Amino acid sequence: MPKLPRTPDIKKIEETPPEVVVLEKGSRIFRIYKRGGRGKSSWGGFRYYGPTGNRFDHHESDEGNNSYVQARGILYGALGESAIETCLAEVYQEKRFVDREGNQPALGIFMLDRDVQLLDLTGQFPTRVGASQAINTGTRSSARNWSKAFYKYYATVGKIEGLLYSSSMNGNEPCVALYEQAQTAIPDDPTFNRLLCDPDLEEILLPIAKKLGYEMG
Repeated sequence: MPKLPRTPDIKKIEETPPEVVVLEKGSRIFRIYKRGGRGKSSWGGFRYYGPTGNRFDHHESDEGNNSYVQARGILYGALGESAIETCLAEVYQEKRFVDREGNQPALGIFMLDRDVQLLDLTGQFPTRVGASQAINTGTRSSARNWSKAFYKYYATVGKIEGLLYSSSMNGNEPCVALYEQAQTAIPDDPTFNRLLCDPDLEEILLPIAKKLGYEMG
């Protein structure tokens, strides 16, 4: 059996209690998002179009296996002292080039308005439920199948509002994928919200890019 089966064992999920971690009110979430271009968003905006190629999209496809706008929404972010580093590592992993101009990328930081319950994928739970830590590092299409199953059997009954997972690009630093159930925890205003091309951010971003081995424009 592969470490990360492409199709989750639904009976196993039904029999396995979720490992829940509480992200407390006031916790800071960091994210890099696009203010322009295709897929533009806001500092606290959930994406209701999907699925895309992102790891934990829980969106359904239509009858033609196409993505579309639906009721399921997701917001990806990073946590902790290395959160900006994690954001850069994850968002710019494909080309390993931090483009601070194209599509107006921005760094947003906000503090949760209430506690949020997350399914913990950073410990032993993935193994107990029939997966493995490859859910954080392996094939994204398989991870999306698992996310859809977790959503169906844990989120829709009110137990979880998203996932806590490990960054595959920044030394297993903590990341979150919030389902739409967590939207009521998003504050009215961000703590920080600036374009990456802001001169004041250059002295912060450039050393991080160099540390990651990324180029920066």
